[in-house]
Order: sequence, then C-alpha cells, then structure tokens
Amino acid sequence: ANTFVLNARGPMGEARLGEFRKANRGLPFQVVRGDVHDSTSLALKLDNETWPALQRMYDKGEVGDAACFTAHVSAWQRILDLGLDHALVLEDDAMLTPDIMARRAVVAPRGADAVVLFGEKATVRMQGSNRVIGGHGAVATLVTREGARRMLGIARRTNLPIDLALYQNALHLRIYGTQRDLVVHSDGGNSVRKAVNVLGEGGGGWDFFANAMDVFSFLHSSVSHTCFSVLTFP
Repeated sequence: ANTFVLNARGPMGEARLGEFRKANRGLPFQVVRGDVHDSTSLALKLDNETWPALQRMYDKGEVGDAACFTAHVSAWQRILDLGLDHALVLEDDAMLTPDIMARRAVVAPRGADAVVLFGEKATVRMQGSNRVIGGHGAVATLVTREGARRMLGIARRTNLPIDLALYQNALHLRIYGTQRDLVVHSDGGNSVRKAVNVLGEGGGGWDFFANAMDVFSFLHSSVSHTCFSVLTFP
C-alpha cells in the first residue's frame, strides 16, 4: 500500500490507530513511526545528528511535536527508499471522506511536490489549480517522490514544526490544494497553529506582507501547468 499512517508508540498510539481503522474501514495502509517517542529518544537523536527544529523542540520540552516531525520525515524517506512515485501521508486522526474513499485518487498538476487534502491553507488559482502559498496543518498530504526529496532537505534546515516549515517554503515548493477538504480532522480541526499568520509562526516566521514582492515574482515566473496526473492510492 502507498498510504502511510503516522502513529506514535505506546498505548495511546495503539488506541488512536484503532480509531483510524474504524473511521477508514477498508483502506490498506502502512504504519510509520518516527524515531522519537520520548525525551530520551529525542536526546539520543540529537547526540548523533543535527536537526535545528528538533533541538528547539528539545529545549522547549515539545516531545509531541518532535515525534510528529520525525514521523513525517520517516514517511518521506520511505517514499524514496521504496522508489514510490507518490504516497498518501495521513496523521492518525485523519478520516477520509466518502468521496475520496470511493475514488482513491487525486488529480494534480504534473510536477507537483505535494497536494494538501486538508488544512488551513492560503491558495491562488493558477491554470485550473489551487497553488498553496501559505497556511498550517499537515493532517493529509499526497507527496510525490521529488516532493519527498525536496521536503527532506527543508526538514534538515528548518527550526520550525514540520507543517510550518513546508508552508513557509511554499513559494519554493510545488504544493497544491484540493478544491475542498477531502479529509475530516477527527480532532475537530483545532490546531496550536491558529495564531499563525499566512506564511509564518506568529511573527517569528515569514511576514507575508513584507514579502509581497516575493509573491508577485512567484506568480509571474511560475511555469504554467497544462498537464495533469492522476495520483492513486488503491
């Protein structure tokens, strides 16, 4: 299966996985867990590798964010290791709508790095597609092989939670959004990112208005996409 479900270790993770199976009955998937599940495993990872975001999370005691970060990174690495053209990456509180469960496919511009199926996102309409230029949340993303490679590079450099890192780099990645949400967030859609501005983290990230010229240049220099691909997850 090229559907990956991100899940934490331990009893709580097992309980959430059970709820995911009930909510998405009939969907084949692989469970992906990061190599961080507590403060000890986070400290061990930082002893051996340099990750600015994980160091920041360690300093702030944000083990949950670190676990989420490494789970996404593990999913992207698995896409590359398995040589997959693309994979659907779901957090374990995602519930696919009946529409997407029936179609098991997403149409995306050829050359896309990722398609966001749910999230608080800002988009611009370009050549029949919704190009993402900011937002927060990574509950459900369809990630291509090239997208996985590029996003792994960003993860290595960023000091932000994984979703904000992607949206902050939205002008440099080819991320698209579906016309409507194809996934329900079973936690109600609430997020610690609600105070986030369009392209940054509450003033600590990228100020959208201060970078209006970047957006202007992006819109006028982007390659028009007239070819589309159907990305399936049977």
